[in-house]
Amino acid sequence: MVGDCRCVVAVGMCEREWADLRSGNKALAHVFATPSTGISTTPAGPNLIRSLPFIAPKKACLYIGTFNAMSTELALQLLRKEPVTRRIPANGPKQKAIVEPITRSYPQLLRDPATCGAFVHGMEDEFEAVRNNAVDALTTLSMHRVELAKVAISFFVDMFNDEAESVRLNAITSFHTLAQTQPITLSMENVKTMAMVFQDGCADVRAAAHRFIGAVRAATPTVAKQILDVLSAGIRRFPEDKLSIYACLQGFGRMNTDIVDAQLGAILKLDKRFLPKQPDIEDIEYIGRLICVLNADKDQSLKFPRFVYQHALYLQGKYPQFLPCETVRCFNYKICKSSEGL
Repeated sequence: MVGDCRCVVAVGMCEREWADLRSGNKALAHVFATPSTGISTTPAGPNLIRSLPFIAPKKACLYIGTFNAMSTELALQLLRKEPVTRRIPANGPKQKAIVEPITRSYPQLLRDPATCGAFVHGMEDEFEAVRNNAVDALTTLSMHRVELAKVAISFFVDMFNDEAESVRLNAITSFHTLAQTQPITLSMENVKTMAMVFQDGCADVRAAAHRFIGAVRAATPTVAKQILDVLSAGIRRFPEDKLSIYACLQGFGRMNTDIVDAQLGAILKLDKRFLPKQPDIEDIEYIGRLICVLNADKDQSLKFPRFVYQHALYLQGKYPQFLPCETVRCFNYKICKSSEGL
């Protein structure tokens, strides 16, 4: 509760500071005019209006990220512009369930309009530094709050398409960090929203996106196929990214064993109605898909065409860092017993 109070005070105070700074309040200008900002303490003028407005929301986002004791209810409220509601079950058969704002549980906290959608406003702010701080704060608060992390997924994904390269990179890197502590599952809508980041002109942004995908789960087999199609398009456009994408597919296969099993034929582009055609082992797109399915075969239970076993042994010599040793050892034994088809 103490963390909630401090958060609301910080957000509310900085929101009022923002309004005052926008109107050129001289007293607040003096407060913010410190040696570290390099801004003059002289009365409000054109330079003050240009230099100061971003400071209040920037500081607010920094403050919010430090409130580790904040309740999950308040944290969720910071992501929603409308008050969070809860359903109260009926006491008897003739009574109806009641839906009421959670603000009744926190009457002095969540009623403050400053708490509604604070993160949303921060991520939509015109200043790059404010958006970056909003991403950092949301990441910190989501690290140990499963429910908040689930709700925050769509917000992080939206930031992948930010106009500023530093914000895109920060959002992807932060989301990857979050995926190390919270289970992240992507929907089809999420994948479609982030698809363009794999075509980004910045190699660092693309590499960060690859690392992120290697640490998440797909909601359905269809989503997994969409992710692989997006990565295939990326490797065709940027062949120089192949090692980064191979590492991505290695992690994605390990994270999605059951889904890869269900989509094995589609991933390797095999049709059960026909005899399998051996792909070109030098095809970088095929190599990536092969790395994905081989890493998904954790217990060596999947049944592959004979050429897959042979290709796996070839890849073990060329890209040993992307193949699990136990799989290759098992393939050495199975290669003479494999069947000609799935």
